[in-house]
Amino acid sequence: MLIVAVQFMIVQAYRNLDSTTRSFDTATEVTTDLHHVSEETLKLGLTVDRFRLPDGLDQVELRRGLLDRQLDATLGASDNDPLLRERLEEIGGQLAAFDADVARLRAHPTAAQLAKARPGLQRRTDEIQTTVKSTYDEGEIQFIGAIAQTLHAKTSFQRLLVGTSGLTLGVALVLALSLRRRANRAYARAYGQVVAEASERKRLTEQLRHQAFHDPLTGLPNRALLRDRLEHALTRTIRHGDRLAVLLLDLDGFKTVNDTLGHAVGDQLLRLVAERLRDTIRAEDTVARHGGDEFVVLAEDLDSLGDATVLAERLLDRLTVPILLAGRVLHVNASIGITTASASAATTATTGATVSAGVQADDLLRDADVAMYLAKQHGPGRYRIFEPAMRAAVVDRAELEADLRHALDRDQLRLHYQPIVHLASGRIVGAEALLRWQHPTRGLLAPGGFIPLAEQTGLLIPIGTWMLGQACQQARDWQATIPDQERLGISVNLSAVELAQPTLPDRIARTLADTGLDAHHLTLELTESLLIADAHATTATLTDLHALGVQIAIDDFGTGYSCLAYLGRLPVNVLKIDKAFVESAAC
Repeated sequence: MLIVAVQFMIVQAYRNLDSTTRSFDTATEVTTDLHHVSEETLKLGLTVDRFRLPDGLDQVELRRGLLDRQLDATLGASDNDPLLRERLEEIGGQLAAFDADVARLRAHPTAAQLAKARPGLQRRTDEIQTTVKSTYDEGEIQFIGAIAQTLHAKTSFQRLLVGTSGLTLGVALVLALSLRRRANRAYARAYGQVVAEASERKRLTEQLRHQAFHDPLTGLPNRALLRDRLEHALTRTIRHGDRLAVLLLDLDGFKTVNDTLGHAVGDQLLRLVAERLRDTIRAEDTVARHGGDEFVVLAEDLDSLGDATVLAERLLDRLTVPILLAGRVLHVNASIGITTASASAATTATTGATVSAGVQADDLLRDADVAMYLAKQHGPGRYRIFEPAMRAAVVDRAELEADLRHALDRDQLRLHYQPIVHLASGRIVGAEALLRWQHPTRGLLAPGGFIPLAEQTGLLIPIGTWMLGQACQQARDWQATIPDQERLGISVNLSAVELAQPTLPDRIARTLADTGLDAHHLTLELTESLLIADAHATTATLTDLHALGVQIAIDDFGTGYSCLAYLGRLPVNVLKIDKAFVESAAC
């Protein structure tokens, strides 16, 4: 009978343990959620304290949205706790007031309004944090109460049996040990879950933070982290009177690697370049990927501008070491633009007022980009130091490019013709077409004023097509209207960009067919340097053109390679010898 009574008591105790364990689990979930709400509220306050215009409002609203999601999750776990729901709804009302303040600031996002609004926003987040903290403390009390209830749970019937059986000590010991082991296991599971969830959340947070501020391909700091470090570096420069330099590197010919070897090889090349840059700079310097094939090096605590140029030369030397990729040896070059800042450069020239670090950071990156572009114009593997006059040159170039894009549509391009005379007879046997641009405000521009720009922007292909068609049609008209000029020829210059086009022979054949000009009356002129740049591809293209019957002329012979043996292997009909070559030969 006694054994039956004890067994019955233990069964009743376990039934009661199930309900108390459920209460324990609920308290665990609510307490964990409240802890997350507290964390998100603290992060919102830190974001308010640190954010800057213009993108800071987006960061505040993003953090505000994360807090909102955590509050929703906590509300879902508080169905049976009216007091907790009331507290959470109170927090929702405080957040509504916070949102109203943010909306007013977004309507007038100026530095003055930010300075005025920041204390109020900080006060709002402090109030929210206070409410969350008090709610969290009450949740912890409930959590501890659930554990105590689990460890000491007995029904009134159990207490009656234990008190009247004379087995108080024995039964209590059995129940206590059994219940404690059960509760300890439940607590251990809940605690382990909380710890695992916190660790995973921390890992994900660190991962997201790294992804937000680092380039996924190279692992270098990205543009956002670079800007943040540059702003802090400028602040230190102003405070301590130091000098810093920004070096913007752009790889020369990277597009060719992507086009010929594929983007996978291009990505490998970018990773290797990143490693070389990282190995070349000092430990305290920063190298970041600015986008595409552009990298930025931030160097602080420099003694003079000469330190920046020495660093640029060291970077260029390191990059020029050949790289073996995809079974091919690649020679990498870069163009570098350099700009510097010092304590004196951090104030305006006219008023002496301090310039904000954010604004000046953008200015430094922009000026370095300007200098890099001008360095690239002078050939690969060079660097230039920014000068204020460069900015005007870049603005002028941008305006000229915009006008050039409409030059064909607005009928502003002109062809002038220089006659080709047979010296013995004095008879005109042909003409060379010379391109000019009748700019509406700059006047008549020679090719040197816009052809390089057309090559860089891809506009030379449509311009060259127009020029070829106009010249061939003009030659055909002269042949038809001028007596005894049925064999009058026309010469047209080819650029490196046009010569590299695989469709060039087809385009010329189509133009000849459209205008009715005989192929033997068309001469295509190219400079000696174009033949040397890519001899194999050039020979193949010239062979195709020669097969059409077109005449090939080498212009400015004597200014480049000047090898008659080499030219003998090319389908060349005419040599136009440069005056300087004749004069040097005469000497």
